[in-house]
Amino acid sequence: MTRERTQDQTPSVLTEVRQQQQRPDRMDLLTSFDPEIVAWRRQQADVDADIEGLARDEDADRLADELQAQGLDVEERIARLKQYFIDKTRGPSDEG
Repeated sequence: MTRERTQDQTPSVLTEVRQQQQRPDRMDLLTSFDPEIVAWRRQQADVDADIEGLARDEDADRLADELQAQGLDVEERIARLKQYFIDKTRGPSDEG
């Protein structure tokens, strides 16, 4: 006996995705500023860098930890980290 499926019985993938997106408790791992999710993304970036064999910048890691401990908002931390890398890239011979 063949059992026919109706559209109502088998929701499409698109329908399932839409339902998940409408859930109020949905966590967006790529863009959320929730501290736990940000920490997870940072950890994943470290893992990716290790896989790629990229060098670590311990001073940048330390600065990021200090800025977070100071309770600065995300935008301020990003601005200060960007400035750190700009200053580091320019080096002493570019100043003045």
